[in-house]
Amino acid sequence: MENHLGKLFLNYWRGVYVTNLKERKDRKKDFKTWMSKVKFDKYNFVTAYPGLDNFRNDWKNLDKFLAPYKDFADVDAIVNKWDPKETLNIPKMYRGSYACTETNRRIILDAYNKGIDHVLIFEDDAVPTHAFNTHVGKFLKTINNLDWDLITFGTGPTKFEIANKWETNGIFSKLTDGSITQFHSYAVHSKFYEEFLEVTTRRWRTHLDVEVSKHMSEKGFNLYATNPRFFIQQGGESSIQGKDIAKGGGKDALFPDLLK
Repeated sequence: MENHLGKLFLNYWRGVYVTNLKERKDRKKDFKTWMSKVKFDKYNFVTAYPGLDNFRNDWKNLDKFLAPYKDFADVDAIVNKWDPKETLNIPKMYRGSYACTETNRRIILDAYNKGIDHVLIFEDDAVPTHAFNTHVGKFLKTINNLDWDLITFGTGPTKFEIANKWETNGIFSKLTDGSITQFHSYAVHSKFYEEFLEVTTRRWRTHLDVEVSKHMSEKGFNLYATNPRFFIQQGGESSIQGKDIAKGGGKDALFPDLLK
């Protein structure tokens, strides 16, 4: 990859956000290391909302772990009234899936209020692939001719999905049936902000990618994925207390031996 193409890709977006739990400085460091290899150097880390199910194994320290998140809704209620004996029955609104949705909703709300045309969002375990190196130039040449509402960079349709669910056009594949799309790296256009906010406020009971892609399919919005994938996930435990159990993103990673 020509060195300047990674910067051109990053600079294309009007806002670039990376979600990260305050306690996971290890993941923040890893993200910076990986992305420096593709010349990514300008992005904003956003404090991720912690899911209550992070604390199953250490309930007595719940108050301490949630202290940095006092600005989030319901934190005081969680700390003061929840019974540790009921951890296996945590309401859905306090689980990790809700926490992820709420974190992303706040990013889009901020972009909406500021009038930002489109944004790129990463989770802090996103890792660039070889495909980013080889296809980013083509992406930059064609993106301005694409009528899109949301693009996911890590879905990677299989041959079966391409044949049965996807409309493939060059580097972009259009998802039309509301399947899971994986949102560890995705972009949202301002045309879809209001709908994104509506669906993430109303339908947060399962995973973010499921709800948003289902809504887009139902309403006829343009949801695309780069084909092949530009970014994949490292894997590992993403909770406040968790430790990554896999490094390097597997065989598709751009630099599989970088992190040891």
